[in-house]
Amino acid sequence: MRFSGGSALRPLMIPAPLVLAVIWLAGPSAGCNTLDGGTYRRQIPLKSDVSDRSFVSLRWRSKLRDHGIFTFRPEEFAGAASSHGGKRIYVGTGSGTVHAFGADTGKVLWERKLGGSVRAAALVVEHLGLLFVGSADGAMNALDLATGAQRWKYRTKGIAYRQAVYADGVIYFANHRDQVFSLDARTGRWRWSYDRETPESFTVAGHSGLALKGDNLYAGFSDGMIVCLSARSGNARWTRSLGGKATEYVDVDSTPVVHRGVLYVSSFVGGLYALTAEGGALRWRYPVKGASTVAVDGDRIFFAASKRGLFALDLEGRLRWRQRIDSGTPRLPRVRGRALYITFSEGGLMIIDRRTGRLIQRFNPGEGISGPSLLGRRSLYVLSNHGNFYAFTLR
Repeated sequence: MRFSGGSALRPLMIPAPLVLAVIWLAGPSAGCNTLDGGTYRRQIPLKSDVSDRSFVSLRWRSKLRDHGIFTFRPEEFAGAASSHGGKRIYVGTGSGTVHAFGADTGKVLWERKLGGSVRAAALVVEHLGLLFVGSADGAMNALDLATGAQRWKYRTKGIAYRQAVYADGVIYFANHRDQVFSLDARTGRWRWSYDRETPESFTVAGHSGLALKGDNLYAGFSDGMIVCLSARSGNARWTRSLGGKATEYVDVDSTPVVHRGVLYVSSFVGGLYALTAEGGALRWRYPVKGASTVAVDGDRIFFAASKRGLFALDLEGRLRWRQRIDSGTPRLPRVRGRALYITFSEGGLMIIDRRTGRLIQRFNPGEGISGPSLLGRRSLYVLSNHGNFYAFTLR
């Protein structure tokens, strides 16, 4: 039995006009703790000063799906993908349609209807001319990048919640039935599959994505296990439980990250773990319930947890700052320069100073953003829960 681990239900809201709020702080945000001289100090309250300084500005917007004003809590989970050096953008919706745009103008290049809703970002493999995208009918679809024509389709019995990964002519993806598949990228031919038994106890909605490093393929599962597979054979090299003594909500729904020989991954009940990438030995654990997918940049680790906020740790697991944000379910943080970009299912897009945790800029198009953002060299893309796709220019 599954239920969403997001925030509480809210009253019906009619979409509001586009609002882009820019907030600069004279000091760090309310509830943010920063490391100062070896001790943590409480920050001054959030101020309401408004400035014309901003990190992003709206370039274009496209309506991809109309939920209707009486739809209760509309949701869109897919992120975007890009090709041709960021000149083309691809995104799917809950209606099951994949859209291709010109990045500069938002001109529609093609559209392709699939057999089920799209809940994950597509994977672009340019030298093959293919776009790989999962759909809720259990299929992995290979589409032509130029035309959207379907090259092949591989059916499974589960939904792909996360983006596939690719290496050496092979794609790998996981579905919500705790299955991992390896397919020939050109033909869709099955190479191997690995599956674990989905537990009957309560779990949180969602599923882990895959991380590929050399011949090691890392995957998390609903039974609380993180598994290292051989990418060539699908055989398990090592397994480790992240659930501890808990019997419920032990899921590993975050996508693992490998950085400098260390595997960073979280479970809903166990918190954030740092494991050796080769053998899975525990280096340290940061216990916080509801920890989401991790981003690692240089010597900092960033992750968010529903009801607990946004965290920045160093590579040894020490807290550097924490920003209290209660804005629904968090998605994968993106890092660029001094800024951290993160979306929330209720709060929309927030841009945070990666060094201090200060809020720089906030964008909420109404009903929040449940999917991750796509961060390009000079652009940012998000799909709102109301079905509007936004292209921003980074300043």
